[in-house]
Amino acid sequence: MSGEHGSLTLLESYVRGEDLVTDQVWAIEVHLESCARCRRVVAAAMPSRSVEVLDQVWSAVDTLARPRVHRSAWRRWVGWLSRWASPAMTPWLGMTLVVLTLALLADLAGLPMAPHLSLLTLLAPVAPLLGIAAAWAKGLDPVQELVAATPRAGLYLVLRRTVAVLVVVIPLLLLANWLTGATSVLWLLPCLAFTIGTLALGALIGIFRAAIILIGLWSALVLLPSLATDQLSILLQPTSLPGWIAAVVVGAALLGTRIPAYNRLPSQH
Repeated sequence: MSGEHGSLTLLESYVRGEDLVTDQVWAIEVHLESCARCRRVVAAAMPSRSVEVLDQVWSAVDTLARPRVHRSAWRRWVGWLSRWASPAMTPWLGMTLVVLTLALLADLAGLPMAPHLSLLTLLAPVAPLLGIAAAWAKGLDPVQELVAATPRAGLYLVLRRTVAVLVVVIPLLLLANWLTGATSVLWLLPCLAFTIGTLALGALIGIFRAAIILIGLWSALVLLPSLATDQLSILLQPTSLPGWIAAVVVGAALLGTRIPAYNRLPSQH
């Protein structure tokens, strides 16, 4: 319903609380968030007292959602991020940024144990996963169950929170690579593959568990062996890029086939 208005009959049925299909109810509620016309139709079908309450609620929502003209670009960006991200992600994103900053300093100073390697390149493929894992850790988010019950729950919310992590982590990685002179080609595709893989695997075992498992596998198979031998793993060589492209395609396909599973993610319970 995001691209068209609901019919008068459907909206009146919604107001009367008739037994509509769950998907219809969710679609109506999501549509009402951004459609003043349909909100007026709903308000006209409600008792006068309910109309007053509804007007007050939507007035408050519009005030919170409307960007202030005098806001700086930084404040607007932070406001957007706060609407897309989970509050539980903030400390984990901060920790990720601290780790990447330390990796950048280590690269600029030179790694004693592996002078020919870039620690940033080794960490970059799994750098977003901590923030994504925190977004779906029930123990870290006290309102997780409430959020999971909203009309926008499911894959839509999963992708929103994932994008919120990526727009913080990826620019920092690109900036760090520019400062060190390293190439970003080697880690961008693996980073995308691990992000999509976490979401796809998360539909089966929970996003938090999936992220932790993939971080552990990357550390055991690539990070630690590369540091021990001072040689970049074959998984981060240019010859591996076709394999990462295939992994992205397969992960995206699996993601598309598991859409209903994101309405009740294991990590939410």
